[in-house]
Amino acid sequence: QEARNFKIFEKRIGVEKFEKKMLKLYDYLRSGKYGEHDDILVEKLYPPKNKNAYYRLKNRLINNLQKSLIEFHLNVDKRMNVLSTIMLARIFYYKANYKLSYSYLEKAEKQAVESASFNLLNLIYDEIINLSKYYYEINPEHYIKLKQERNEEYARIQQVDYMLASINYKLHKGNFSERNGDLIQELEAIQKQFDLLPENQSEAVKVDVHRCVRNILLQKRDFNNLEMYLKKSYTQFQEEGFFNRSNHREKIILLTWVINTLNKNTRFEESLERLGELKEALEDYNKLYFDQYIWTYYQALITNYSSSSQNEKAIELLETLKRENADKQDFFYTSFIYIELVSLYFNLENFQKSTQNLNHLLHTSLYQSLPATLKMGLSIAEIILRIEMDDLNYAYSRLKALKRSLRTMLNKEEYQQEKAFVSILGAILGEPDAFKQDKVRKKIRQFLEGATFELGAENVVDYVAWLQAKMNNRPYYELLLEMNQASPEKAEA
Repeated sequence: QEARNFKIFEKRIGVEKFEKKMLKLYDYLRSGKYGEHDDILVEKLYPPKNKNAYYRLKNRLINNLQKSLIEFHLNVDKRMNVLSTIMLARIFYYKANYKLSYSYLEKAEKQAVESASFNLLNLIYDEIINLSKYYYEINPEHYIKLKQERNEEYARIQQVDYMLASINYKLHKGNFSERNGDLIQELEAIQKQFDLLPENQSEAVKVDVHRCVRNILLQKRDFNNLEMYLKKSYTQFQEEGFFNRSNHREKIILLTWVINTLNKNTRFEESLERLGELKEALEDYNKLYFDQYIWTYYQALITNYSSSSQNEKAIELLETLKRENADKQDFFYTSFIYIELVSLYFNLENFQKSTQNLNHLLHTSLYQSLPATLKMGLSIAEIILRIEMDDLNYAYSRLKALKRSLRTMLNKEEYQQEKAFVSILGAILGEPDAFKQDKVRKKIRQFLEGATFELGAENVVDYVAWLQAKMNNRPYYELLLEMNQASPEKAEA
């Protein structure tokens, strides 16, 4: 849609001969066959290699693309409408039509209040106060007082926003997996701040409250209450007519949370029903967020399959996605596909295939981009795979490499379980037929007594389930399913 709009935009504003070259450049670059600095591309447009003319054309293309995007997305959300009205006011200010400029600023003020864009109100009042120097119908004292009142009224909301921004950074930096009790306390402090805010808050504040509560429940690993809260919030938002085009992203995100929590709580049939609802949401508004969130759909679907004895179905889908995305250099999509395949092939005891997919991550440039927690999970999975394949010498060398590269991390208090497991791997690799040795079995039993585990995020193989399977001479995946279904809370394995 953006591409189509840009071409219409160009035809509407362009000089024919110049614009044809610009559209050619646009099509060349969009095809993915050429880089913007390729000499062959310069030659195609300006033989013999007139680089100055080429870069003038390229800069003009960038400028026009930006204008086209602004025009196309003006109605994406209410805030954009406020900004566009302020821009119109500025245009008439420069044309010295102060009356019309003031009219647009009054309109922008109403839009800002309706959309709860209170930070933009400051800008609007500053514009009006500045305009009062030239348009004497404006009483600046009225707007100075309004600005002060607004600042006092929403100072607490702004403070909560700052706190949320900080917490969200910490949560996303750790992929929602940081083991830090302080985060829970901070989230609960934010929740108390929300309780002090005036009633009848804006849509944005309601969403912030919802995010805060769900993050508290997630950090506490309280998945039963998280499921109930998410479903209640979704139903309430629907009944209130909350969801629309401007906040459609929030509907998709909330549905994704519902589905992932249902998967976590082994409610797989209900999860599949919600997945159908998510697929419909992705199709809404001419697939407004389809490309951005289709992978969350695939991720939830694959989790559903892998947690309900449908590994082959999940693998078939992932292998298809791997082929379809072979030319893409996207870190997230590529790592997601290969990590899931490592886990799924391990479930089926196809250790060769699991290792092939793991090697793709470990021995390419992708590995350096991964978070440290995921690197540790992949390294542990690699050692377990080599043990399963009876490649003990290689497993031992990888264990030494893991200890060396992740020494600082393993010494942290929150990773003592991983450190203890790494010690057990050393014991296993130090004894022939280790799982039959009383000394090794005793060490494993002591570890399992206090061990907890949660498959997913940075954990590719459930090493607690793997140890139990080895100790009891049972298939890993069979035991894994039992463990996942044994506890409704799913906080511990």
